[in-house]
Amino acid sequence: MTMAMMTCSRGIARASRPLSSWSLSSSRRRLGSRLRRWPASSGRHASCAPSASSSSSTSSSSPSSSSSSSSSSSAAAATSTGTKASRRRAEILSSVEVVGASTGGPLPEDWNNKVLLIDKPLDWTSFDVCGKLRGLVRTKKVGHAGTLDPQATGLLIVCVGRATKTVDHYQGLGKAYEGTLRLGEATSSYDHCTPVERTAEWVHLSDGDITESASRFVGEIMQLPPMFSAIKRKGKKLYELARKGITVEREPRPVRVDEFRVWREEGGDPQTVNFYIRCGKGTYVRSLVHDLGEGMGTCAHMTSLRRTEIGEYSVASAWKLERLVEHLQRRRDEEDRLLAQKFSAKKF
Repeated sequence: MTMAMMTCSRGIARASRPLSSWSLSSSRRRLGSRLRRWPASSGRHASCAPSASSSSSTSSSSPSSSSSSSSSSSAAAATSTGTKASRRRAEILSSVEVVGASTGGPLPEDWNNKVLLIDKPLDWTSFDVCGKLRGLVRTKKVGHAGTLDPQATGLLIVCVGRATKTVDHYQGLGKAYEGTLRLGEATSSYDHCTPVERTAEWVHLSDGDITESASRFVGEIMQLPPMFSAIKRKGKKLYELARKGITVEREPRPVRVDEFRVWREEGGDPQTVNFYIRCGKGTYVRSLVHDLGEGMGTCAHMTSLRRTEIGEYSVASAWKLERLVEHLQRRRDEEDRLLAQKFSAKKF
């Protein structure tokens, strides 16, 4: 048999041999990859290329449909993620244990998912309070739900463990403050932490004048944040610039004031005015005091501030920081003593 006849017979035999499913799928994959490499306009295998009409309609609708599909998928994914996060926060919030001085009973052994009500003392920063508690409860996850200035006292909510994921919830709650202001004197920080830089007449102001002026700040108002604040401008905190004597433009922000009461103590210093304020998130009480003075044609600065409420929580139910630290330190010392005994017994 000649070579040509042998080749022909082999070809016939291969053609008549049944193809396996693997061979068929392999052949289809190879054909598909070849068609993808050849341009639609090529004359080679033109019958396998898409028709002009289907090609043009596909190319024209593909980008828009692809982008809309992509945006829809992204939006759906974001919504799904947001929903999951919200559900998780709600789940954690429902299982949070609030620990205050008035709750009674011993302090918890496990501090995960706890919320502490603290009566912050004078001269402590909110960060200092969290740092002190972080070491005593033996966990890194400790954060506060709303800053109190060092020169302010009162209710500070501190979240521990999983409860740190609920900080936003507590920050969004309404707050109540009480304090005092001094008429006729202005400072750059709007409080007594910086020297008086301007004075103005105030003796002519009656109690009615002060009350009427305060009422104009109740409701939804636009407030200009003070330079001495932690708001950032181009990566720099405003108070850092203010301490260098730099003043920059700030944008007024919408805030909500639910109540603003003012009164003078009978027989007290007429230049000193007491106030009580209930307000929403982001309200600067110092700015309210400053704006109150300006609104009456004089000036004023805040001389004391105490936060009394956050939502349903009251400072009356809060732990005095020094008393809480004393309890926690005693417990930690006892734990360390027992651990040392255990280690000693194992060693010998």
